[in-house]
Amino acid sequence: MPRLGKIRLGIKLQSQSGSEYPKAVDYFVLPPELAERFGEKPRSLPIMFLTNDEPEQWYKAYSKSRGLVCRGDGEMAMALVDLETGDIAGHDAKSTELREVPCNPATCPVYQKKQCHRVMNLQFYVRGTELLGVYQLDTGSINGIININSSMAMVRAVAGQVAMVPMDLVVEPREVQPEGKKKTVYVLQLHVNMAEAMQVSQRRLGAPVVHALPPAETGQAPDDLYPDDIVAEEPTFKPEPRPEPKRKPGPKPKALRQTAKQSPETAAATPEPDRQPIAASDGPKPCSREAGSIHPETVKRVVALMNADETGLRARKLAEKKGWEAHDLGVWSEYQGQIIIAVCEGRDEADVV
Repeated sequence: MPRLGKIRLGIKLQSQSGSEYPKAVDYFVLPPELAERFGEKPRSLPIMFLTNDEPEQWYKAYSKSRGLVCRGDGEMAMALVDLETGDIAGHDAKSTELREVPCNPATCPVYQKKQCHRVMNLQFYVRGTELLGVYQLDTGSINGIININSSMAMVRAVAGQVAMVPMDLVVEPREVQPEGKKKTVYVLQLHVNMAEAMQVSQRRLGAPVVHALPPAETGQAPDDLYPDDIVAEEPTFKPEPRPEPKRKPGPKPKALRQTAKQSPETAAATPEPDRQPIAASDGPKPCSREAGSIHPETVKRVVALMNADETGLRARKLAEKKGWEAHDLGVWSEYQGQIIIAVCEGRDEADVV
């Protein structure tokens, strides 16, 4: 499937010195062929995902001189390292190499300096056009990433798939209070007619259609990292040495994304200051072990745990260890959901009956 272009969430402005810098906007910045159809400043686009895979999500650090210099999945990262100093490569570095290093959002100094961010790469078909292919949209807004992940999880739980389900991708206002200061930001959200989603699910006949998406373009920082989250002039930190012994052979970590098919180039971590703490459950309750018996409220809670910094890695690793499909909670039993909740709350699996 070809990539037809990129849809952006920011525009380029020029400073008094003549240099360009991006500025986040509250509408989609479209390629000319889409602007003719949807206008110059739309806040809503009719879209459709062509696969059931989760969107690519990484922790990424960018440098103004070198672009992407570190990319990781919350466990391991590939960083561009200066061979002379051992630091992340700056513009003066003469000899560099890509090196695998630990990626721990809780301890990474770039995370602490807010020079690394969680980034999502969305690729989708724009409905209402005759162009065969997908467009890419990148976001570094943690609110938008949580919205997209949660909405897709709910669609999977109800319809069993996200591929070919008609949706509207919307830029909408949200009030946040970073560092105690109230302000309005514009974030991504998916609007889905669940009746239409169910109809799509019921029309599925035979083998599902599989579309191969192009590799995501990752060299540029998302436009909505600006103006509050400035890309570093030169991220300065020395990556921790690769731990020994090496990890045991096994499947690739899925801390952030379920479709890690490309070799990472780079990463660290991004803060999520506005996430609300997850309330503890009322304790163990009898649970059905029948496939598909998971309650919608349990789905919401498991999705929140999997998307949280403090519990996401633990929840996904547990699901992977047990062979549970984390991308399709709709086939889970209530027992499976309660197991995830119990472990993330620090309780024992035996607490779930």
